Amino acid sequence: MSIKKIRILFYRRVIFATIAVMIVFCLCCASPGAAAKEAPEGGEGIRVETRDRFTGKDGNSGYDITVAMFEGLPDHRLEKKLNRELLCEAKAVLERYKDYIKENAEECPEATLQVVHSYEVVTDTDDILALKVTTFEAVGSSNTTNKFYTIDKKTGERLTLPRLFKEGADYVTPISNYIREEMIRRNNSGEGGYLTDDFQAIGPEQNFYINSEGQLVIAFDKYEVAAGAVGTPEFVIPDEVIKDILK
Repeated sequence: MSIKKIRILFYRRVIFATIAVMIVFCLCCASPGAAAKEAPEGGEGIRVETRDRFTGKDGNSGYDITVAMFEGLPDHRLEKKLNRELLCEAKAVLERYKDYIKENAEECPEATLQVVHSYEVVTDTDDILALKVTTFEAVGSSNTTNKFYTIDKKTGERLTLPRLFKEGADYVTPISNYIREEMIRRNNSGEGGYLTDDFQAIGPEQNFYINSEGQLVIAFDKYEVAAGAVGTPEFVIPDEVIKDILK
């Protein structure tokens, strides 16, 4: 089997393999949580630490997987749930790597896979803690995916995109319209690579975080709305676009 065909098959199976493995690990890792308690004033003590790190090599292939964990959340059940999710995601990445190595060890031993799973705290203010978890996988060409966790330090809750807006408000349309216009502007200014004809709208649960200025940032994975050379594009949404529908 050619290396090119192996690459295609690998990325085609990434989504399905991840879902299947995450379900198994999350069921295995599940455990009852403690009761919630009152949030400390100002979100004092809410932070992100490194829980574990897994590294390994198989010939020219290798992995480096770092697992993040939340500490200090006032709701212990939420903290355990998020930390289980972070661990399950990391284990899913590792299992996908092991499956690839096992399946291609004999058929195409020269094929290589490099995997890096890491995290970054992108916002840490008095009000917001935002964590970005990144998975980079390279089989000749590469793929990068991100997942964001945004915590309201004042309440200790994880924010979701719908919860930022008034009940029943249509936030998808104005945000999508702005992003499409910004894609066109970037293309016209020479930044290029945005697939404006393919982009219809953000998803109701689109990847996002709140930056240090308190602005909403919409994030996309590599290849999701642009050519691979663009990487993982982000769009800061101006306040005037959403101010009338924010809670």
